[in-house]
Amino acid sequence: MKKGVILGATSILLASQIVTTIMPLAAKAEEKLVPNTEESVQSNAQVELPVPALPDQQIESTTEEKQEEASTPDTKEETAPEAEAKVETRASVTAEQTSEAVTATSEATVSTWAQLQTALMDNNVTDISLAADITLGATTIPRGLNKTIHGNGHTINANFKQIKLGTAGAVGKMENVKLTNTDIYGLFWSDARNVTVTYKDVDHSGRQMIYLPYGELILDGKVSSYVTVEEIFQGNKMTVLPGATVDFESTPASRTLSPVRLMSTDSRLTVGKDAHLNIVSNAANIWGPANSSLVNNGHMNLESKRNQAINLSTGSTMQFNTGSTFKAISGDTVEEAVEATSGSIIVNSGATFEVESNGTQGSIITGNQLVFANGSSFSITNHNRSGAVFGSYAKPTNVTIESAEGVQTWNRGVLISQQPSFNYSGPLSANFNIDGYLSGVTQTGLTSNNASFQNTFRTGNTGKIVGGSFAKVEIGSTTIDELTTESTTVTGTGEPNARVEIKANGTVIGSGTINSEGKYSVAIPKQAANTVVTAQATLQNLTSNVASTTVRDATATAGTITPNAHTVGDSHITGEYTGDVTSARLFVNGVSTRGGTFNADGTFSFFVTPGSIKVGDKVEIVALDKNGRELDRKNIDVISNLSGNIMPSSYTTGSSTITGEFTGNINFARLFVNGKHVSWGGTFNPDGTFSYYVTPGTIKAGDTVRIQGLHRDAAGNTEILDEQQVQIAMQGSITPDTYTLGTSNITGKFTGDVNFARLFVNGQHVSWGGTFNPDGTFSYFVNPSLIKSGDTVRIQGLHRDAAGNTEILDDKTVQIAGLKGTLTPSAYTLGTSNITGKFTGDINFGRLFINDQPVSWGGTFNPDGTFSFYVNSSLIKSGDKVEIQGLHRTANGDTEILAKEKVEIAGFAGTIAPNAYTPGSSAITGSYTGDVNFARLVINGVPTDRWGGTFTNGTFSFFVTPGFIKSGDKVEIQAMHRTSTGDTKILDTKVVKINLQGTVSADPYTLGQATITGTFTGDVNFGRLYINGEHALWGGTFNPDGTFSFYVGRDLIKAGDVVKLEVIHRVSASDLTVLDSQEIEIK
Repeated sequence: MKKGVILGATSILLASQIVTTIMPLAAKAEEKLVPNTEESVQSNAQVELPVPALPDQQIESTTEEKQEEASTPDTKEETAPEAEAKVETRASVTAEQTSEAVTATSEATVSTWAQLQTALMDNNVTDISLAADITLGATTIPRGLNKTIHGNGHTINANFKQIKLGTAGAVGKMENVKLTNTDIYGLFWSDARNVTVTYKDVDHSGRQMIYLPYGELILDGKVSSYVTVEEIFQGNKMTVLPGATVDFESTPASRTLSPVRLMSTDSRLTVGKDAHLNIVSNAANIWGPANSSLVNNGHMNLESKRNQAINLSTGSTMQFNTGSTFKAISGDTVEEAVEATSGSIIVNSGATFEVESNGTQGSIITGNQLVFANGSSFSITNHNRSGAVFGSYAKPTNVTIESAEGVQTWNRGVLISQQPSFNYSGPLSANFNIDGYLSGVTQTGLTSNNASFQNTFRTGNTGKIVGGSFAKVEIGSTTIDELTTESTTVTGTGEPNARVEIKANGTVIGSGTINSEGKYSVAIPKQAANTVVTAQATLQNLTSNVASTTVRDATATAGTITPNAHTVGDSHITGEYTGDVTSARLFVNGVSTRGGTFNADGTFSFFVTPGSIKVGDKVEIVALDKNGRELDRKNIDVISNLSGNIMPSSYTTGSSTITGEFTGNINFARLFVNGKHVSWGGTFNPDGTFSYYVTPGTIKAGDTVRIQGLHRDAAGNTEILDEQQVQIAMQGSITPDTYTLGTSNITGKFTGDVNFARLFVNGQHVSWGGTFNPDGTFSYFVNPSLIKSGDTVRIQGLHRDAAGNTEILDDKTVQIAGLKGTLTPSAYTLGTSNITGKFTGDINFGRLFINDQPVSWGGTFNPDGTFSFYVNSSLIKSGDKVEIQGLHRTANGDTEILAKEKVEIAGFAGTIAPNAYTPGSSAITGSYTGDVNFARLVINGVPTDRWGGTFTNGTFSFFVTPGFIKSGDKVEIQAMHRTSTGDTKILDTKVVKINLQGTVSADPYTLGQATITGTFTGDVNFGRLYINGEHALWGGTFNPDGTFSFYVGRDLIKAGDVVKLEVIHRVSASDLTVLDSQEIEIK
């Protein structure tokens, strides 16, 4: 296990009207950068997210030493307890002044961020159902101990904001939801004790899924996560419930940024019965501290492309129970695949356990016990020629192996596709101790019921071992030599020390024991010609194959022929013969010639016309006795008399020619890219050089390119004479844009084979990575606090192949831009809670002054150049001098004032928010703010003579005669301020939404017809069609008689499509109300 220095970071939590000082603590192992949220934060305060603890690019580690896991700093730090809040405000703000009363209820359905935030902040709401996709607008700490979000298939875009459970013992649940753009904490994260979070049927992507250092994550249903910056799960306990399927994939390369990162001592990972946990990563798949435990009752499939699969620290245990399966593949070329440091791994009866590693250390490392119980099936493979299967660290370990089926082993360096080096028959039991984790591991105290295993098994020599169902132990093959009618002894070979039985036509005629050299000799009576004699060996409960031979008449002739390969153009076929061969018959493509000279020394030659046999011909020779009877026949290999070599030069991507040199008879070539034949041809010059045209773009960096040198004759026949790989020379450039201080990305353009980058600040390498897009642009994450004014910044453009090898193609200086910006506040309306306006440049923070006194800081500064700044609605009064500063604030809290502007105060102001009106009712109701005390009704753009209304304590009621407002009317209400003299001023106008109703009943649709038809009720006047979940068409004709038709054309809908019609009340393109929907039956 490699140990390296990992950088941490600190951050500051900012809230409107609150200045919080956070002191850095020394980083501890397993700690996360935690924003302090112990004090209550109002739901409308501005909250700035903590700075990510790691950039997208990982810090390179240079240490390789194997050592006891130390408490080294991790990527996370926990901030010190929050200092006493410093408040700059003119008046205290109470909860009663900032929030409206909410009727107590345990359920809420939400479709906007504001509604979701309100539900989260309501103590009484426990179940929240999403009615639409929602993007988080701020980091939020819900109130209450129990919160469940029912996604109903919708998406929560975390927008790199957080939902934090701040109370010990809290319970959270996410189900049937898609989560995107999470930061390195996630949704329902918590640093409180004994918090339990359940994710059920969740599809996640982002920087990290969840952080629960003292809590438990429960996974249910189907859960997937794709993470690009840090861990997927980082916490105390993770449980995969029975039957669940969990797919984790992450891209960070740092070893300890594991998809499953257990944190606290006594952490636990549990996989339930029939559950599936699948993990693919570059980092180690699972990483845990001291005394961690892993219990597998289900199915685990792990693959780390560059590091270990599992590493659990001192005193940890792993248990694989009956019915479970486990497969782990490690790509680390040094480390183990699975390790329980000074701990134990127990594989129980009925469990299947497979491990593959590629390192010089043992595939499995323990420091107490390693047990393969009888009835378990196991296969342990180390593909590294220098690596063994077992090792121990940091204490010696005891190994127990039991297998009723026996055990097979392969020596280190032997191809695993070959036959085992040793077969040990079952039932087998063995116990021994080992100390060390390299091939020189010490093995002592081996005892076994299998003498061969006890005498020959050596841990340090073993590169693969299998047992249980993976072991197919068989005794050696049995052979029987030829017999004649004069034979009285049967000889042959077989398993040493096995009993061999000889039968003639099924009747035993002799038996004996195969000697220690694997040979036997058994006396038998003479047998008649054509009698079938068999031999079969038996050892313990194992039997060999049945070897047989047919008794040959001793007076009959016999012989063999063994021809040499024939070179095109030679005049003779030569070779050797045995026995009674006196002549031969040669067949070339079915045409025969008899002849041959058979010498007394056992050699022969057979004349052929030079050139009459060509490469590709089928040539066969038949050996004959003196009577012309066939004794043997063999095929003859035909080899070319042509030769040549091809030597391609390095190819530069984007060029149109492969060049090089050749020798001999090569006059033609064929090109293969990634194993696929792409072209043939070439120009081969008398001076021994060649050129071969290739379409630019056909060959890319990373491709495997091979070129064959051939000889092509006048008839077009070709013969391969040589084949060589073409090396690819890469090229490319990188052009960074000017970088703005305090931002988190360096952007720019690139060309050629650049697909990776490395950043240097003041000559020091700080990170590597980057995203390189198909359009030739790139972005490179950088911690906003890393680059300062005056720094020298360089970025290298590299090509990185699949194996992680890099080549520098370009190196450029990054120019740093200064900070600038303007601020344009809108006029402030007395009694409102936000100052708004526009800004430009690098402004990302604000500070408010009233009568030259600072009162608060914060603000939300949006990508579209607008901003809002929360202010208590009673704070600013008529006649006050109000100013706002625009600042740039870095991640470490440093600020620079870029602008300061006066905020003008507007006159009377107010807003009105009418509730939806149901036709036939006698009142329009709703809420209002500010100076509103009077209203007027406007219908279809025409002001009516309906004035008045009752306005009390923020709510209003406006009488309307039932039937006055009809379905389809556009209804507006004007909010006014009316003075005692009767003068009025319009302060706000809002549309009154009409509660609409309607249903649809579509007829079955026959494939090929041009319209969908059916009936409808109520306020339906428009339709929208979805095919397989995708919006396809909208429109439709909705008739007064309640029938409708919706044109789809004859080819739009296909067999097997899922078609849904959604009916709508449409006022305008932006005013649509969905009333009903139906899935269309397709015939």
